[in-house]
Amino acid sequence: MAIILESITHVWFAGRMIPPGEVFSADDAFATKLIEGGSAKVANAVDSKDEQPKGRRVRKADDDHE
Repeated sequence: MAIILESITHVWFAGRMIPPGEVFSADDAFATKLIEGGSAKVANAVDSKDEQPKGRRVRKADDDHE
């Protein structure tokens, strides 16, 4: 199975240099090494500390408007 990654630093993979910010896929073992080493992160991942899901807002109806 492959993991979709976004490079943080230059990564040498599949015979080419991947620049920071580029999205690519790698197998589980290599992807784990890149993530643990800080060279890549999972693409489109949401960090739970940075972004919290926004709750649904309910508007209150005006009392005089029916």
